Amino acid sequence: MNGKRKILVVDDDAALRETMRGVLENAGYEVTTARNGCEAITFLARHDYDVVLLDTAMPKLDGLSVVGRLQKENSPVLAHTYLLAAGETSQFKDLPVCGVIGKPFDLHTLLAETKECIGH
Repeated sequence: MNGKRKILVVDDDAALRETMRGVLENAGYEVTTARNGCEAITFLARHDYDVVLLDTAMPKLDGLSVVGRLQKENSPVLAHTYLLAAGETSQFKDLPVCGVIGKPFDLHTLLAETKECIGH
């Protein structure tokens, strides 16, 4: 094991997904990316992640549906999951996630929130 913290980035926007990957990898994280909630569920079943960055609006299976599945499973990863949401974010405040980051977001904010969620 390399000791790097693992992050799963889930977003259907390829450019944003790769930008987040680059910023997080440059900060020393090991990053896996998924294009939609279906891929995210597959990765979450096979691997442990320290943080999940999950877009709320995606084709096939959206981020809120992923959160619903994780709630049913009582998954501890919810405590380390951020929702990435466009528009009004207050509607998500009662979900059992680490937090909500409004889109568009500053990459420094993304990195700071990720570090805070991990605890360093």
